[in-house]
Amino acid sequence: MEPDELARRYAFLVATVEVEALRGAHERALAAAPVEHRHLVLVALRDECLTGERLTPELVSRLARLLVAAERRRAGTVLDSIPTDVRISLQRNVISTLAWDESTYAAWEPPPPPLEDELPPLSTGWEGIDDNQVIRFTHHSQEVIGGRQAVFTRRRG
Repeated sequence: MEPDELARRYAFLVATVEVEALRGAHERALAAAPVEHRHLVLVALRDECLTGERLTPELVSRLARLLVAAERRRAGTVLDSIPTDVRISLQRNVISTLAWDESTYAAWEPPPPPLEDELPPLSTGWEGIDDNQVIRFTHHSQEVIGGRQAVFTRRRG
């Protein structure tokens, strides 16, 4: 099976299969993978999702849980950042573990890729606000939070 077809089938399963079954399939696939492959997946989770700092490659069930959560939230986030041979091996093992409907797969269209985060123009950022607006906002927020103005007041006594 070609890598593109493999990736499409994997994306279909991630999008349509129940979470518990998907976790179990990933757990079995990661358990069958060498420790080096699990370590690469863990490094990708740490880099791409900023999670898994306390995990080790031996904690397969937790690693599978985080991987499934990351892939369901934003498909390809983790797997696209690991080496191709590791990704193909993991996808192949997950696909072979799960049962799925061929007719549903034939009609399924993958979701469009997520849009890149758009940065606002500089004129609408902090550079576009004059200092008086910032000071008024600060004073007002301090009054709302503290009940009275906290800056530039003196206590008598």
